[in-house]
Amino acid sequence: MAYAASLSSHHRTQDAQAVLCELGERYRSELLARSWRPALVNVQLGSILAAERRFEEAEKLLVHAHATLALAFERSDRRMAESRVQLVRLYQAWGKPDRARVFQ
Repeated sequence: MAYAASLSSHHRTQDAQAVLCELGERYRSELLARSWRPALVNVQLGSILAAERRFEEAEKLLVHAHATLALAFERSDRRMAESRVQLVRLYQAWGKPDRARVFQ
């Protein structure tokens, strides 16, 4: 941010704006990646996609959600348990029992 302020003070406002926009986007992305609430939404969405047999889409959401939740909660937490249940259901429905066992 100091760099952007320096650019602005030297009347390079377009450059400063570009730096700040990039920085803001990076902060938003990092925040979303670390926040567990969107992960809960993705667990539910992943379960719906799995029920529709959209396995690859569901896997992407569920695996990412599970990793995010694991940063915030203990393994015994109910949110972690629900995430594991949905991953097991996904892999069982998809015919991938070896992957399902990882989460049981």
